[in-house]
Amino acid sequence: LDREEKVEAQVLMNQRCGLKREVISWETACKIFPLLDTKQQFAATLCPTDGDLDVNSLLQGFLKGARQKGVKISFEAEVEKIVVKNQQITAVIVDGEQLPCEVLINAAGAWAGRLGEMAGAFPVPLKPCRRHLLMIKDEKQSTLDLPMVWNEASGVYLKPESGGFLLSACDQEEIEPCDSPVDQKIVESAIDKGIAHFPSLHTYSLVRAWSGIR
Repeated sequence: LDREEKVEAQVLMNQRCGLKREVISWETACKIFPLLDTKQQFAATLCPTDGDLDVNSLLQGFLKGARQKGVKISFEAEVEKIVVKNQQITAVIVDGEQLPCEVLINAAGAWAGRLGEMAGAFPVPLKPCRRHLLMIKDEKQSTLDLPMVWNEASGVYLKPESGGFLLSACDQEEIEPCDSPVDQKIVESAIDKGIAHFPSLHTYSLVRAWSGIR
């Protein structure tokens, strides 16, 4: 199957599952998202019912609600040991302080595998991977009412956020859990890929670049 046939097959499968995704012309795609390169030609689809979560606002809402309920939140606190007695977790030692508990929720992300081992849990082959994200802005341009656009062929996506765009080239590098450093070469490559698919981005400035572990 060529690329267009694969896209049409994906859309048909999505529609059978109840998703309102549809194939659109490249011309229509460029009208919906003017930053696309009209000189290029890709198979395009649109899902008008799609939405996008503001993850940071969601997290801050959870934290605020937890504090209001009396939850104590500690940052930059290292779990040194998980105390297990008779196959039951009874406490967690954090920065030298023993915290009794009946239930321990392992939501440690890239560190989840290590905490699981500390608790004696069945090992799960989690592989932390680093990915870079870039915040770019052009004060003269508005990103309001623009959809998120993802080029599946190249892995580049643009997502309107905070008056600008969140840009990622979807790099993925397996690394050990850490506060992952930014690789400037990957940042430059992401910008180049972004401009290649969205030529108008050459007027945008890099506000911030960071890498996270997923």
